[in-house]
Formats: sequence, structure tokens, C-alpha cells
Amino acid sequence: MRRVARAARHVWAPWTAYRTPDTMQERIGNKVVGFLALELSDARHRFEIVIPDWLVQHDLADDPHIYPEASASRRLNGGAPC
Repeated sequence: MRRVARAARHVWAPWTAYRTPDTMQERIGNKVVGFLALELSDARHRFEIVIPDWLVQHDLADDPHIYPEASASRRLNGGAPC
């Protein structure tokens, strides 16, 4: 997700470990695990969201022993991934 406000360019960066279920946080864009690559040169800059195939798309609700509130949200959502 990209946005310009007061001449500043804002770029969303994905999580690097877990994504948050929709039942815990509203969906504003795609919820993915990955990283943001930034390329800088003298004349320009470039952002790229990278989602490697080998990177596991963990969900907070997958670990109820660590995030019980996320697991409870999944139960309220009929057991579906959040």
C-alpha cells in the first residue's frame, strides 16, 4: 500500500514473522509475511515488496499457547484462518 501525504511518500512494509488475523485488526491491504527492499541511487529510489516462496506465512492464531486472544478470534470465526 502506498500513499502520499504532504509530499511525503508512505510505503507499507509487510510483517517479517506473523500476520495478524482480520478478527484482531481490520484489513487495510494484503496481510502477508515478507519484507520491503529499498534500492537507492543518486537519481532515484525504488521500493519492492518481496515475498519469498520459502517464507512461511504464519498467522498469530496458529500459536494459541503464545497468542491466546488470536486463537479465540479464530474460534469465533468458525475455525477459519483469519
